[in-house]
Amino acid sequence: MTENQIIHSFDATFSVEGELFITEKYRDLYFAMSERPFISRGAGVSYPLASAGVGVRSIVSLQFNRILEFNNETGVVKAESGLSVGELLKFLSQRGWWLPAIPGHPSITLGGCVAANVHGKSQYHSGLFADSVLEMELFHPRHGKILCLPKSLPFQLTAGGFGLTGHILSVSIQCKPLTGKSLVRTSLPCANIFECIELMQNEKDQYQQVYSWNDLNQKGEKFGAGYVYYEKFGAEAVPDIQEFNVLYSPPRSSLMDQVFAWTLKNRISQAYSMKESFAPKSQSLGILAGAFPINGKEIYHRLFGKNGLLESQIIIPHAELKPVIEKLSLAIAEFGGAVSLGSLKIFRGQQNYINFLTDGICLALNVPNSARALDLFRKIDEICEDHHCLSNIAKDSRLTQDVVAATYEGYQQFKKDIFDFDPSKTVSSALRVRLGL
Repeated sequence: MTENQIIHSFDATFSVEGELFITEKYRDLYFAMSERPFISRGAGVSYPLASAGVGVRSIVSLQFNRILEFNNETGVVKAESGLSVGELLKFLSQRGWWLPAIPGHPSITLGGCVAANVHGKSQYHSGLFADSVLEMELFHPRHGKILCLPKSLPFQLTAGGFGLTGHILSVSIQCKPLTGKSLVRTSLPCANIFECIELMQNEKDQYQQVYSWNDLNQKGEKFGAGYVYYEKFGAEAVPDIQEFNVLYSPPRSSLMDQVFAWTLKNRISQAYSMKESFAPKSQSLGILAGAFPINGKEIYHRLFGKNGLLESQIIIPHAELKPVIEKLSLAIAEFGGAVSLGSLKIFRGQQNYINFLTDGICLALNVPNSARALDLFRKIDEICEDHHCLSNIAKDSRLTQDVVAATYEGYQQFKKDIFDFDPSKTVSSALRVRLGL
């Protein structure tokens, strides 16, 4: 089944007219890829519109969602790319296994996790999603079916390649043993962003996950005040999620949501800070509830209304933390508008192609989309270029080719290798065009 429609980015900042293709038969899937430029599409929650483009056929993979093989002795699972990470984790946790890197919402598909090479709440401990992938089966009209092993070029181009190598048929993952029946989360307040970073660094090796929430609307010495969260598995079981919510793209907005958006979008940080001040310092969460912090909070994205939100996620090298944070604080104060969310994580690894990975502190922020917000984000681009920071392509839907080329050491090599793999650009998207790939 094919259907022409307007396809929106998840952050609701732009859209394209494209074709959605849905089938339950692989033979139709292969034929659909041979007719015109295409891109595979999972849950459709891509910020930079990586799964759609002008004149591009978006091939929906949600119906290809079977678990194909599972070895309970080794923890290796093989599944089709349209399976949601939530359903896979539910299956695994019931059998005593766990996924190393888990994105924030259960709707995201395995194919999407590979294509963006996502990280979870603590990249320092779990790496990126593809680090636990043992092999992938891929289909591209020019190459046919390919079995991709981690050291092969097709694997490297596919992991974090935003779907530009073709359609992922299946993914085999090495899971790890689940060592508890609940997730125990401890929170510690911090007076500013530098204290948060110090607390995270001091305790990072004692917990499975370490991250923070920060109020980036504070000025001066209070900039980035917030809470650091430490998580580890607990022995006692607690009530857990029974059914997952669905994350829609674009976020659906009712009249009531718009009323909430008008009154609350500039007060989200204050409301969250107040809530946390009364919350218990330690609490036990169900395994699935703890794994997916966004599940049940889908209204957050709807609060931004029809104009949508902008998100920036950057990795700041350790040596550049002080000047970058000082400049960022001044920029937020200069361009105004409330930062609705700020967060920190610790990253480690070597940058490769256009994967969001290097050593440093990852800082994420959300702001309501506006002209002044765009000015702020352009200033962030300048800061990143001056201080060798890395912006997450998967989160920032207005990143330009020039910024990515200037900050990603592997950009030119990825551009060359993906062209050699697919010189006719059989696979395309709005993201590919914007980044000049």
